[in-house]
Amino acid sequence: MNVLDCKISFFNNCRDTGNPVNNGTFFQIVTSEKLLNKYGLIIDQIRATNDPEGRKRLKEKLPCFTPSGTFGKRNAAGLITRSGLMSFDLDAKENPFLNAETVEAVKAEISKLPEVVFCEISASGTGLWGVVLTAYPERHNEQFESLEKSFARMGYKIDPACRDVCRLRFWSYDPAPYFNLNARPFTGLHKRASEPLYTRSRGHLAWPPPDDLPAQAAAYLAQNRIPLECTYDNFMRIAFACKHEWGEAGKDTALDILHACTTFSTSNTVRNFDTLWRNIRRDTGTTTTAGSLVHLAKTHGFKYKATTTAPQPTQSPNVAHAAPQPPTATKPAPSALRRERFTDRETGQPFEVLLNGDGYPAAWDLPDEQRESLARMIQKNPAVTELIARFDLKPDGV
Repeated sequence: MNVLDCKISFFNNCRDTGNPVNNGTFFQIVTSEKLLNKYGLIIDQIRATNDPEGRKRLKEKLPCFTPSGTFGKRNAAGLITRSGLMSFDLDAKENPFLNAETVEAVKAEISKLPEVVFCEISASGTGLWGVVLTAYPERHNEQFESLEKSFARMGYKIDPACRDVCRLRFWSYDPAPYFNLNARPFTGLHKRASEPLYTRSRGHLAWPPPDDLPAQAAAYLAQNRIPLECTYDNFMRIAFACKHEWGEAGKDTALDILHACTTFSTSNTVRNFDTLWRNIRRDTGTTTTAGSLVHLAKTHGFKYKATTTAPQPTQSPNVAHAAPQPPTATKPAPSALRRERFTDRETGQPFEVLLNGDGYPAAWDLPDEQRESLARMIQKNPAVTELIARFDLKPDGV
């Protein structure tokens, strides 16, 4: 698969803000023989003149495109779809060592970065531009700030204007452009030192008890702004897990995780979430428990830190802890696992939970496909399905 086969907007010139052509791909535009035949002579003229005004007038004749997506109009509000690409630009003004003689050597150095998908000489002939494949396209600004820091560590200063998702790029050509269609996604997310990672800190996220594994996992997700894919399943998983674990007290925790970790619109999430929350019952039989939060956190680097004792099994408020019972004689539990018995305070019925070596339910360690399927579960309840179907759970800008 060619990662550069993504749709972007093409404009006739830099003054054309409202008439984009959106049926071409990045790869088609940067490799177009038709554009080379039509505008190649202008590029040569730009590179041959030292008159700044003359160069400016010539550049205004060149076509332009927006590497980061397609647009109805050339502004952030006009964004239609994201391409997943983010451009960078190095010019001689900010990097005095760059000139027509050194540009090829600098291009070779930049091309060693495994995240760079494409790089070529800019229209001026003395600068460079290129694109990286972003891991989190919806977090364009955060990813750009991290990319800016990465280049700075190498001694290069990239144009800060590229942080703009609708940044316009003059068409150019390079006899030997660099392509790496197997480039890995850029995963950097810049965190501003002057701001706290997470400012609201409500509910179970403010001061998680040292031996409360689910609370620690929830705090880890929100405080580190762990990027979770903006999907319906993640929305439901977090909501069900928090209500199953903390009841009504878990509502703020669920909202905080969603707002910190996904790209759902804050106002849209709150508007829909209140109705959703009221229709979630803790006794629906779902396997979506606080283990979902622990699993999400563990896959993003979370490690449980106990104080002096192993964490006790997480229980709902209507569950009382009873003395542990030995494993059954017919099916002994593995040495790393143990069974503990609990009693439901409302029904008085006993039940057993298989715990792992860390003291939390062993079911939490099962792979995703064996643990839960929220979509299938809610489909069994027509009333909830009809309610959820009316939700507008789309990311910002979609």
